[in-house]
Amino acid sequence: MIVGNGLLASKFKKYKNSNVIIFASGVSNSLETRESEFEREKKLLLETLKKNSGDIVYFGSCSQYDPSLKSSAYVKHKIEMESLIRNKRDNYYILRLAQVVGKANNQTLVNYLYTEIINNRKINVWKNASRNLISTNLILDIASYIVSNKMYGDYNIAYFDNENVLEIVNSLGNILNKNVQINLLEKGEEYDIPLGKVEHILEDIGVTRDKKKYYIELLRDFVGN
Repeated sequence: MIVGNGLLASKFKKYKNSNVIIFASGVSNSLETRESEFEREKKLLLETLKKNSGDIVYFGSCSQYDPSLKSSAYVKHKIEMESLIRNKRDNYYILRLAQVVGKANNQTLVNYLYTEIINNRKINVWKNASRNLISTNLILDIASYIVSNKMYGDYNIAYFDNENVLEIVNSLGNILNKNVQINLLEKGEEYDIPLGKVEHILEDIGVTRDKKKYYIELLRDFVGN
C-alpha cells in the first residue's frame, strides 16, 4: 500500500499491492513553516495507522542533525511524527532521509543548483557547509533490505560521508559544461549523520566508499534523467 503520489511514492511502486504501508505523503520541504501542512500530515498519518495494521514505512529527516535546522518547525514536526508512530506501533520502519536527489516540484538542493547553473545565475555558496546526498534508487535499495529482513526500528538513510557544497556545485557545473558563477561566503559548518546499522547495509548492497566517484555518478544520473 502506498500513501502519496510524489517522488518517493513513485519509486516505491512495487509495494502498491503489498501489506507494507509506504507513507510517502508527509511534509518534504525542510523550510516548511505552515502549521496547516504539519496538521495535514499528522491527520493523514493517524488515519492510516487506524485503518491499517500492516508494517509501516515512515520517511523522517536527517535534518535533525543539521545545526541550522534542528530547531526548526519542520524538524520538530518530524520528530513528533516519529514519536507518534512509536507510541502506536511496534511494526514500524522510521527511515530518516539525507538530502534526496531527484527531479521534483519542490526545490531540493540539487534541483536548486541545477536551475541556477543552467540559467547562468550567480550562486551564494557557504564555504564550510557540507551535505549528504542520496538518490531515490539507493533509498529504495536500503529500504527494501530493511523491510525484507523485518528489521523494525529507526534508521538514518545516508551515504558514508558528506560532501562539501562547493565541491557539489563545481561537480555539477562540470557535468553541465557550464562556468559557474559563485559568491563564496565564509559561512556554514560540518555535521555528521550517524549511520549505525545502515553502514553495514551500504556495504552489503555494494555501495562504493569512493566519495568522489559516488557523488559524481549521483549528479550525472540526476542530470541524465
